[in-house]
Amino acid sequence: MYTAAVLAKQLPNAIEIIAEQCKTPSNEKEELETVKSNLEWEIIDAKAKPETSMPELLHEIAYSSKGLGNSTLIHEDKIDTITQDSIQQYTKAVFRPERTVIVGIGMEHEYLEDLVTKHFDNWNTRPSVSQTILPFIFGEPKVECDFTSHPYTGGERFEKPPEQAYYPTSQFSHMQLAFEGLPLTAPDQYALAVLQILMGGGGSFSAGGPGKGMFSRLYTRLLNQYGFIESANCFNHSYTTSGLFGISACTPYPSYNSKLFKLLCEELSAALRGGLTASEIQRAKNMLRSSMLMNLESRMVTCEDIGRQIQTQGFWLPLEEMSTKIEAVTVQDVVDVANKVCRNGVPTLVCKSEDSEDLQRDWQNILRRSLRV
Repeated sequence: MYTAAVLAKQLPNAIEIIAEQCKTPSNEKEELETVKSNLEWEIIDAKAKPETSMPELLHEIAYSSKGLGNSTLIHEDKIDTITQDSIQQYTKAVFRPERTVIVGIGMEHEYLEDLVTKHFDNWNTRPSVSQTILPFIFGEPKVECDFTSHPYTGGERFEKPPEQAYYPTSQFSHMQLAFEGLPLTAPDQYALAVLQILMGGGGSFSAGGPGKGMFSRLYTRLLNQYGFIESANCFNHSYTTSGLFGISACTPYPSYNSKLFKLLCEELSAALRGGLTASEIQRAKNMLRSSMLMNLESRMVTCEDIGRQIQTQGFWLPLEEMSTKIEAVTVQDVVDVANKVCRNGVPTLVCKSEDSEDLQRDWQNILRRSLRV
């Protein structure tokens, strides 16, 4: 994705620069070597950081290392396979007119259309490449990745934390429990988003004013009640064909792993059994709309949102329509989507801890008793 924020009179120059980068992307050897020299440390850093390594591990297990389960981080032993030629092959496969969406804010549509026509008109279409099946350019063998034919599978993985603690929480016990969520265009996506805000969460120390989620269920019922919990958060990852919905948590005390997992399951169970109030649902809807409105106050964020919507679902849903759909969500809608996702779904559990034997032995029974899945 290329973005630019410029004065109105500089718009032609910005479009020209982006067009040239798309049609004939620069690929200087010195720049490539500089990036490669930094990659190894960045990969080590990402793997040591729980907030990036745990979602990576969760996706890997949830989708059996295929499709959405492929890592977004390149393997260290593949860094040397990145060459100017492989970068060129990749850009030829990905930077194509039929795969491109151009969005502008703060200008007349006709003016932008004229500039795009002027600077992109000689962008010749190369031989057809599927929009969902692209070759892995780096490393051998070159296998194809079809994100539509590798469904959610679920599973479990228990690992030790990294030996070197680059971050204070690296040696804590981290766990993520997830179920297959909903794709972006699913009608129940708004109810699931409300449920995610309602569950909320945070860390053992959370500063700030209204809108921080300190009245959410995970905060008031877990973080405020149990001193051994370092953090607990509900998450909702949505993609074009699938999604992941669940809870992540961590504790400095590995001996509390099973108890922490049981508490997470009980909180999900409360939502499944209809233990939600109208005031909680309304607060969650207000928070969701407030967050959306605050984010879209930025023109850059709005521009990216429009582009992503068109790229993933083929159309743009205006803010007013999204707000109306959120407001229409009822208590029963949230209960229904919670049961649809959690009670009828196959679970995925990933955990990094020095001592996870008890959890590894008991987690399925704990989950079954709590959710009856």
